Amino acid sequence: MQPSPASKPPLDVLRLRRLLAGNRLAGEVIYKPQTGSTNNDALAAARGTAPEGTLFITDFQTQGRGTRGRTWRSPGNTSLLLSVILRPTRVLKPVELTQLAALGLCNGLRESTSLDVRIKWPNDAMVRDKKIGGVLVEPLPGSAMAAVVGIGANLNLAASDIGLAEGSVTSVLDETGSRCDRELVIAAVVDALERSYRALEDGGSLFEDWTAQSAVIGRSVSLRTETRTYVGAVSGFDPGGELLLDCEDGTRRRFTAGRLELL
Repeated sequence: MQPSPASKPPLDVLRLRRLLAGNRLAGEVIYKPQTGSTNNDALAAARGTAPEGTLFITDFQTQGRGTRGRTWRSPGNTSLLLSVILRPTRVLKPVELTQLAALGLCNGLRESTSLDVRIKWPNDAMVRDKKIGGVLVEPLPGSAMAAVVGIGANLNLAASDIGLAEGSVTSVLDETGSRCDRELVIAAVVDALERSYRALEDGGSLFEDWTAQSAVIGRSVSLRTETRTYVGAVSGFDPGGELLLDCEDGTRRRFTAGRLELL
């Protein structure tokens, strides 16, 4: 898949840097028109001396990755595709990092597009039960004090252009009927991410906000693990991020991971 034609302009990186001035998660903005994966770029830099707040952004990924090895695909010059290096001052649990990333994406999209964006456990952003984006958090191997947060969202493209994306998907263009200002949307997402990160660094919890923005509480779902599929209703989450499922057989089960589908 090749980047889209010039009618879909590349990011105005100078403008984006101005919009992000003063944001600690955008101390250095590294832009490539095309790359394999911004998460791979950020992980490679994090293994060296790249500081916290080094932000990698692109207009087109050839090897974009989602969770559990799935592929993230989108035409060029249409989407939000970024990764940022975090070096927190205290050890953050994987669930805290996932909540941080999901809230940054959903809050930033909501503030910049007015769409009702919700979180599908554990790391997808949804509008009207359709996926509009997702996050991928990867701790730096061998380090408890560094991680990369990757964020992607469908902005100025039709969902039908995404190609091999799985499931029911949507975009800002599909939901609003018009193209959004990508620089403003990206800046809003990074600003929202920084706010939540400050709260974590100050010893706070994101659990209540993350739970309040859930797209699945009270919903009938199927949840597929490596060994079987469970069907039931989501009753909530525990503070560790586990999903609580009231199964059809009358049992309540806890899940730390799985493929969740709304019924």
